[in-house]
Amino acid sequence: MPPPELPRHPWVRALLLFLVCTFAGLFFGTQLHSSTTAWGSPTTLEWAITVRLWAWYQWGVLFLLVLWLGNRYPLTAERWRRSVPIHLGLSVVIGVFQIAVNTWTHLAFVADPAKGNTYFGYLQSLLLFAFHRNLLIYWGAIGAQAAFRTYQKLREEEIAGERLRSQLVEARLDALKMQLHPHFLFNTLHAVTALVRRDPRRAESMIQDLSEMLRLTLADVDAQRVPLAREIEILDRYFAIQKVRFGDRLNVELDIAPEALPLQVPNLLLQPLVENAIRYGVASRYRGGRVRVEARLVAGRVALQVRDDGPGLDGSPERALRAGIGLSNTRERLQQLYGDDHTFAIANDPEGGLVVTVDLPAGPAVLREPEPLPALESRPGEEAA
Repeated sequence: MPPPELPRHPWVRALLLFLVCTFAGLFFGTQLHSSTTAWGSPTTLEWAITVRLWAWYQWGVLFLLVLWLGNRYPLTAERWRRSVPIHLGLSVVIGVFQIAVNTWTHLAFVADPAKGNTYFGYLQSLLLFAFHRNLLIYWGAIGAQAAFRTYQKLREEEIAGERLRSQLVEARLDALKMQLHPHFLFNTLHAVTALVRRDPRRAESMIQDLSEMLRLTLADVDAQRVPLAREIEILDRYFAIQKVRFGDRLNVELDIAPEALPLQVPNLLLQPLVENAIRYGVASRYRGGRVRVEARLVAGRVALQVRDDGPGLDGSPERALRAGIGLSNTRERLQQLYGDDHTFAIANDPEGGLVVTVDLPAGPAVLREPEPLPALESRPGEEAA
């Protein structure tokens, strides 16, 4: 929520101030009428309200001066030692000045001339009655202004901090995503190099598919989330590349619910999961294997699964995550985007192989506060999953 602001137009501010002073005059006027009646010196309601309205309309004008003085001598942490003595003196001067003006207006417009009140006699009585109240009004206005200024500053700092955290998260996500592009690209170029002499036509086909896939990924290079349909389109190109590489050893199954296609998912979410499945479930086996990708909309959430029929986990899921940047980066990006409102699980499939399950809210993701960025480059000898 942005910090509150006073109306910008001067006439709106003047009207607001007039309404506040009118309300205060009516409120304290009725209080004066009730108290004088209770004390045995009854006054008319009209007289009591008139007296209080005059006083508060005078303060309405003086408030403008007080607020200007509050800006000129602010009660901030850096300047309060200098400002407090100045406001002590000003509060006395303005408090006495208001009483002097109120004495004149009372005698001129409200008091009964038959009673023979003198200016200095009535001034003395008002000083005894209203001086401390005026001090309270002055310091109340100065204190409220200082509190409002402090609140605005804190809110502005909070908003700036939130904006900075969001920018840091975006930078972190960009860094994690950028690790995936060269990782896949280097692997594909290595495969092309191996095919150039042995099978130039297959190498040419792989280069064409790679060009199309890069075009699709670069089209959304700045987006953290894309429709699932775009992810499937990228997967089609990726599978085409891998089919050139593995031929009949790679069997692909896509089971995508139509209602899930327009849903937003993190950019390049599925490709590293599929690459991991191919690397450990297909490439490592002479007879190859099967990779199945499923997507559903379940109870307002996106349910994704990537399965392979390879050997499965050889150790704990954490060990698989530490094996390379593919799975670990995906988990890290999901944590940054969704916090605890997501599921990322790696487990052996009871029917054999490995299954990676991702469950996300169907609505827009919310950026979370980042943790320290990891190193961008892989360590020597680190295997990219």
